[in-house]
Amino acid sequence: MTRCAFADEEFISEEFPIVIKPNFSTSEPLRFLSCECGPFDRRQQVTVPLWVALYLERHGKCFIIPPDWLSVDFLRRKIREERETTNSGMVAIYDTLFQVATMLLARDDIPSDYLGGEVVRKEIQTLLSDLLYIRRAKTIDGLKQIDVVSTVVDVS
Repeated sequence: MTRCAFADEEFISEEFPIVIKPNFSTSEPLRFLSCECGPFDRRQQVTVPLWVALYLERHGKCFIIPPDWLSVDFLRRKIREERETTNSGMVAIYDTLFQVATMLLARDDIPSDYLGGEVVRKEIQTLLSDLLYIRRAKTIDGLKQIDVVSTVVDVS
């Protein structure tokens, strides 16, 4: 995937629903141009678009709850399934898994204990890279198997 295509996918994935634990309360929802989020209660988790979660976290207003799929166990399972699946297919994952994971793991102000600490985060990053590598290799192998036949069409 080209850098531009990844950036486009990253932009689209900012709408991915993510769970946060706000550290503030509001009686009314917050209204944005593209959505309405809340109301917020510091005692309850709430689902918001990823871009809202990142904005609130950057301003110290919430803690982003890691998605279940952003774990060592889940990623190891998907890698195992991917290796066991024939070249004709790939295992099902979220369309924007890599982009959302990148945004969650690349934050400047990431809490030190997020996802179990830095060692676990690095392992998750390695597993994500492994999964991406396996899927790219499958894609390349699949493209090599396509039989391209040149056909000349006389249009005169």
